[in-house]
Amino acid sequence: MKKIISVISCTLALSSCYQDIDLSQYQESPVVVLNCLANSDTTLLADISTTWPYTDSKKSDDVLGLAVEVTVNGESKGVMTYRDGMYRSDVHPQPGDHIVFKTMVEGVELSASDVMPERPEIVKTEITHRRVASSGSIMTDPSGKITKSNYDDEFTYHITIKNDPTVRHYYFLRFCEADYRQIMGDVNYSYDPVFQATLEQINQNLDNLKIVSHYGLPFTNEGMTGDEYTLTVKETGPPFDYNGNSLGGSDRIITLYAISEAYYKYMTTMMANDPDATWQGKMTELGLAEPTKVYSNIHGGTGIMACLVPVSTRVTLETDSDIVY
Repeated sequence: MKKIISVISCTLALSSCYQDIDLSQYQESPVVVLNCLANSDTTLLADISTTWPYTDSKKSDDVLGLAVEVTVNGESKGVMTYRDGMYRSDVHPQPGDHIVFKTMVEGVELSASDVMPERPEIVKTEITHRRVASSGSIMTDPSGKITKSNYDDEFTYHITIKNDPTVRHYYFLRFCEADYRQIMGDVNYSYDPVFQATLEQINQNLDNLKIVSHYGLPFTNEGMTGDEYTLTVKETGPPFDYNGNSLGGSDRIITLYAISEAYYKYMTTMMANDPDATWQGKMTELGLAEPTKVYSNIHGGTGIMACLVPVSTRVTLETDSDIVY
């Protein structure tokens, strides 16, 4: 369907006129989009669609009826089946596996290949707590009682991970509530140089880094020395959100993803195109996001093949003690 807009042009005499412009004449031919996810915690997934004009209000339909073959370490694992809106395989990828997706779309080969990263390791997590002055916060309980506070609780995560300084590794660190009803404070990554390096790479300033908040941030081991490295991240919020709340405290799930180099490049170019980092919620839920002017490792189309291997640890934030996990 053609999209028509009206352009108002003003003359020096402040008079105006309307000119109809047919945007369809500027639309390029659709490009096939292959997004595929290889997560060691799940089976293989792929979504195949096409690009669509920005004037359209919804994503294009999936390309159906394709024979998408999966190969792992040179051995064919058969053809993926389409169900629940995705192409799916029963293959459960493992660290170090070389995975290939391949199909034909209108006589053109569409493919992607990459290697699963090695499994990361969280050695230990230490959490320190202090109270910091704030502009004030207010909580109203179900009975209508109002409680005020002029300080925030600040928790500093010290997360020690295994490191091999002789090999470049790519990661994504994410924090989330263990219970969806709990409330997270503001998560600040700016205290660690590895996250600062990510922002410098995509030419974002440090203020944007603080805004990244709960969803997480990619980083590399560039500059890390030794067999271990301790990441430093802070979470700050009003005291009502932590110990003594109606949900019985605040548990956090800390997940460290080892990711492929291609996935790292995809994430950082996504961030460069979206300074508000609003993509990250989608990215961490499924592992994919719609590519627009970003890095792609797809042959015969665009999109991303994302490989990741996660490890997680659960911690409890307490305001009366420091805890080592």
